[in-house]
Amino acid sequence: MKENFIKNTPLFGELTEDEQRAIGKRMRLESYDANSTIFMQGTDSDALYLIKEGWVKLFGQNGDNVVASLGAGSLIGETDFFLGRPYTMTAKASGRVEVWVLDQESLMRLLEERRDLGLNLGLAFGRGLVQFRPLLADRLAHVPFFQDLSAREQELVARYLTPQRYSANQTIFRSGDRPTGLFIIDRGAVRLLGDHDDDYTELIVDDTFG
Repeated sequence: MKENFIKNTPLFGELTEDEQRAIGKRMRLESYDANSTIFMQGTDSDALYLIKEGWVKLFGQNGDNVVASLGAGSLIGETDFFLGRPYTMTAKASGRVEVWVLDQESLMRLLEERRDLGLNLGLAFGRGLVQFRPLLADRLAHVPFFQDLSAREQELVARYLTPQRYSANQTIFRSGDRPTGLFIIDRGAVRLLGDHDDDYTELIVDDTFG
């Protein structure tokens, strides 16, 4: 049952079944009575919640205005959790509620076991995950372009890395385009093309370009 909820959640839906199962194993079940606070605005975002049963109300900045009412299958708190910022809303149970919880420690352990999951979750989320930054910083120590930076400098660079995925033969940029950033190859290979089809340089994992 939990696996179906995870599979049908947009954030997790693009992950492999194996990755979805791994997330499910790390989630614990919690129950809340009516009007109980699940998390409060301004407190540390130490978990995300997947509603199994019941309804949850989300309150805005003044604490009185209900901005959303979410039911089974909905994720709550995930944006603040992945960005590493305090909760921007308060979540309260409308009635009896059951939620699956993925907390900070469980996610960190999972990402240490499955580095690809950090990249794939970041792709689904649309930004890099704060929980994945320490692993990215460690990875930068093995990328030639960044090897001479201090550990602190590598951590700072990791903050600004955003995952991107490109299909085979997809153009990343063309000669003359405005520069948009520096690229680090994590998987696959990239060809930098010259004036002719047989004039190219092939880059592989850990190479940088752009």
